[in-house]
Amino acid sequence: MKRLQKIARDDGTWNALRKKWKLQYEGNDEQQSAYEKLLSETLQPIVQDESGRAYVYAVDDDRYSFVCFVNHTELPGHVGEVLRVRHVTMCPRLDSEDYELREYIEKLSELITGLITLSEKELLTGCIKLHLRSPADYVYLKTFGNKLDQDKRFNVSSHGAWLVLEKTGQGEKVVQTA
Repeated sequence: MKRLQKIARDDGTWNALRKKWKLQYEGNDEQQSAYEKLLSETLQPIVQDESGRAYVYAVDDDRYSFVCFVNHTELPGHVGEVLRVRHVTMCPRLDSEDYELREYIEKLSELITGLITLSEKELLTGCIKLHLRSPADYVYLKTFGNKLDQDKRFNVSSHGAWLVLEKTGQGEKVVQTA
């Protein structure tokens, strides 16, 4: 299983992400414009944020299949800090080429399990709120969430475009690491 990689300026991962994505969208003018705007206007300010509350994470594979904004903050109605995940974006290759649904689901699963691990190892929290990319993701993510719910380790709910995973404190950690 792949892990999530924090994207930062000082360790070279920001430049690596930009380079890998540029290789994927080169030659596609429409896609190039959209991804350059996403990188410069949405992700770069987060990567440059030094507040210690906002981050960019990516599925750590050969192309950074999914990238997302992660905010670790207190929110009304929650006890403690929440891991709030927004701007979930697939890489240019997945966005523009034909691929099997299985590959998309596999990469999305890697993102979610990576977020769970992140909530247990680095940005400790009892609640993950994931903003859905599209209504189509709801069907898969709700099924994924129901499996977690059956484990009794998470209470899973949805509120509008948000899938909410709240840890129950029962059982072992959801994600075991070596």
